[in-house]
Amino acid sequence: MTAEEIKPKIYSVVLSILPNTTEDQIADDSDIFALGLDSVNAMNLIFQLQDEFGVQFDMGEINLDNFRTVANIEELLKSKQSA
Repeated sequence: MTAEEIKPKIYSVVLSILPNTTEDQIADDSDIFALGLDSVNAMNLIFQLQDEFGVQFDMGEINLDNFRTVANIEELLKSKQSA
């Protein structure tokens, strides 16, 4: 999957978890926790990202910093694909 394909899919997953948020309300560096993501939805986000991208996040990768922004999620997914 190319970098150009990754970001739109991340946005799609994030927006599906935050139904009251629209694409124009979120940028690559927006804090998605500030937009309403809570701990329960964060786990749903992680599960959906794993399904969408066919990856498995290690326990050490599941932390606030890796999932705080679309840009952070993109970097994590790129590192998983290159591993």
